[in-house]
Amino acid sequence: MSTRSQRGRPAPTRKQSSLLPLYLLGGVVAVIAIALIALSVFGGGANSSGNAAVNTATLGTYPSKGSADAPVTVVKYSDFQCPGCAAYATGEGKLIQRDYIDTGKVHFIYHEMPLRQHALAVTSAEAARASGEQGKYWEMHDLLFARQQEWSGLGLAQARIRFSEYATELGLDTAAFNSVLESGKYRAALETAYNESTTAQIPSTPSFVIDGKIYKQTELRPAIDAALAGQ
Repeated sequence: MSTRSQRGRPAPTRKQSSLLPLYLLGGVVAVIAIALIALSVFGGGANSSGNAAVNTATLGTYPSKGSADAPVTVVKYSDFQCPGCAAYATGEGKLIQRDYIDTGKVHFIYHEMPLRQHALAVTSAEAARASGEQGKYWEMHDLLFARQQEWSGLGLAQARIRFSEYATELGLDTAAFNSVLESGKYRAALETAYNESTTAQIPSTPSFVIDGKIYKQTELRPAIDAALAGQ
């Protein structure tokens, strides 16, 4: 038996019925598009099946920490304005520091990969390099990632002011810091860093390389353990 609402409801027309598959298809396309955008924005690193053509001759020019005699070397390809890189640096990165770098098991190299779509990728990397001239590279590195949301939406001039404030907070000679930051001293080196990253076939940030193999951040700890076990 039909209810009143069923008797009074007109039957769907053929045109309405034919539109349903189109709506479903549109929904699927939208979901795929959102997933692709998220991957682009946050980065996930490469699949571990990839091989990296790393220019080992220049690795010594990049910031590093941990013992140079450590049994395993990890090269991190990263962008200071990349949200996924910030998530790693403020989370799992601290645990990697504690468990492997501080214990002398890993020599960690930070290879800048300033992505073109990030307007402040180069400037933030310059801020870290400028801090490095005063022995505070890693302190600025940590601050840039921890406070990424404070500066990532700023214009260039405003971002430089913010970075100068960070330099003051770290106890740096701010005038010297500002001079280096505004000079463009490291711009060519950072352009080289980007070009080397693309030549090495690094697909996204953050990505990690151990013995010529590319790993995403969720694979890093098992990859380090495997490399240590193979020593």
